[in-house]
Formats: sequence, C-alpha cells, structure tokens
Amino acid sequence: MKILVTSALPYANGPIHLGHLAGCYLPADIYFKFQKYLMKRDVIHICGTDEHGVPIIIEAEKRRITPRELVDFYHKDIKETFDELGIEFTYFSGTAREIHYELAQSFFKKIYEKGYKTIADIAKFRIRNATKKIQEELVKENEKLKNLDLGFKVFKVEDSNFKQWKPFIPKDLNQVKSSVLDYSEIVKPGAEIENILYELLLKNGKKLTDKIDRKNNFYIINNKELVFLLETVNKDIINEILKLKPQKVIAVDKIFNGNDQLRTNMVLLFKNEGIEFKSV
Repeated sequence: MKILVTSALPYANGPIHLGHLAGCYLPADIYFKFQKYLMKRDVIHICGTDEHGVPIIIEAEKRRITPRELVDFYHKDIKETFDELGIEFTYFSGTAREIHYELAQSFFKKIYEKGYKTIADIAKFRIRNATKKIQEELVKENEKLKNLDLGFKVFKVEDSNFKQWKPFIPKDLNQVKSSVLDYSEIVKPGAEIENILYELLLKNGKKLTDKIDRKNNFYIINNKELVFLLETVNKDIINEILKLKPQKVIAVDKIFNGNDQLRTNMVLLFKNEGIEFKSV
C-alpha cells in the first residue's frame, strides 16, 4: 500500500504559529509517522510554502524588500520551525520553484488536451462523476430513488441583461430623442428569461441557491418572500399574486406593453395589500 499525506501550504508572508501547528501539521505528522514507523508502510509527506499572492507583495513593500526576498526569508524560517518541533516531511518545497511550475503545467496541459479548457470544465466533470456515484449508491439502498434529480446548475459571469445608461453630451435634439427611445426598453434584445431572473435575484440580495417556484408565468422566491413578473401580466395573474400576499413584487416594464392603466391599477392594488412594488 502506498500512502500520500499532504498538508495545507503555509503562506510565506509571516511565521508559523501554534494554531497552524495544532490544527494542521501536528495531526498530519502523527499520521505520517504512525504509517511509516509503526505500520512500516510506503508513505510520503509532502508540503511547502505558498509563495504567490497579494499579501506577500504588500508585506514586501512594507519592509522595502522584494517579494522574492520575503518568500526566501519565511520559507527558511518556517522550515526551521518545523525541524525544531520534529515535524517531518519527505519533501518540503515552495510554489515559486521551477520544478513546481513544470509539474503544475504538465497537469494542466494534459487536462487541456483532453478538452477541459477551464477550471469550470474540470469542476463540472468532477461533479458529474460524484453525482453518478451517489446515484448508484442510492439506488442500491432504494430502487425508488433511481429517478431522483441530482442535477446542478452552472453559472457564467456575463454582461448584464439590462442596458446601462451612458451619460453623453447630445449634439442635437434628434440624438436626445434617439437615446430616450433606445432606453425606453431597458431589457437587452435577446435576453433570456432565466438569465434575467437570476440577475435580478442577485441584485435584490438573494442567493443563486434560493428556492424558486414558477406559477402561472410568475416566479415565487423563498415561499412568498419575493415575486418576479418577467413574462406577461393580466388581471388573473394579479389576483393570484394578491392571494399569495408576497412581501415584494418586481416586474419588468415591457410586460405591460404600454398599458399604463393596467400597471397603475396593479400598483394601487398591491399598495392596498401592503405589498411593495418595483419595476425595472
């Protein structure tokens, strides 16, 4: 049996303290020595200093030295502390060493060549594998769980689904009219409802993992905490929302199709019921 023991990399911008030792390195050292000296197993303990990051640059600037000088000083200091305390490593290095660059690059090159172009691609692959294994184990326990949904959503940071007003100095009246008309519809052409929903969710302080229920063309967040009107609106939908009595309703203006009377009536009805309303 071959065993690999790894410990968290101590950051090379300051000395090791007791909390680091007790919470991380001592337990790993005990396990490593148990396997090596008592069980006589083939085991190695790998660690090293983390030598990249803004805190290192900031600390180096404070001391008026280079980041490399700071890293070299604390790498030596941390290793000496481990040696004095008897913490044993098979190999103790640092992330700013040439061998580390070469090894890390070789891993990512192999992964890239297999079609995983980003960290997100790797994460999705791992989650799918884990989900598959969980599904198989659940089915062994209970066949009824065969169709249990263990899917997941992947979000990608993109530009806003809403037009952003850009201040400018108009050259003439026609340019003013054109700009006003362009921003009369704030939702960008082609924006998908699901993307609008999640953007508004975040902009209103909610989480991407919050509960979302879709009912009759509107979206209920966290059991009546918030309702989004994004697709259409009519008297029946308004009455359903009134019965629901959410804390707040947010609607995109385009769903009213210029029907100011419907919009005004809805605002008044919500106000009478103590429901906060906002349009975007």
